[in-house]
Amino acid sequence: TDFTQSGAYAIHTIIESDQPTDITFRIYSGSASNYCNYVLSVPGDDTLHDYFLNYNEFDFVGSGCSFTNVGAVEVEVALLQNVDVIIELLSIYGPVAVSGTPSRTRSPSMSPVVPSASQTPTATPSP
Repeated sequence: TDFTQSGAYAIHTIIESDQPTDITFRIYSGSASNYCNYVLSVPGDDTLHDYFLNYNEFDFVGSGCSFTNVGAVEVEVALLQNVDVIIELLSIYGPVAVSGTPSRTRSPSMSPVVPSASQTPTATPSP
């Protein structure tokens, strides 16, 4: 899988942890001994945080990896005693594509609403 398609240059993840810990991301491109490695330290504050892991910040192990030919992604959480981690999102991240031709948006009309001349009869309650 090409992790650089559409100009993507990072992994976007949203993580929460109740205790400080490290999360290791490994990207493989065909060999278990050659991969890219990123260690993310997360605080233990029970709050969701956005993280953007730029591809150029990954360390190469062996001959590294190719982000244009990803075969596997490994996420390893250091789960020491009483550590709870929630990973809500793991995706590639890049520029937002802009359409070459903007779509037309109708402008709201300010035409007045004219009440009708007819009256709707209402029933009178009997005593």
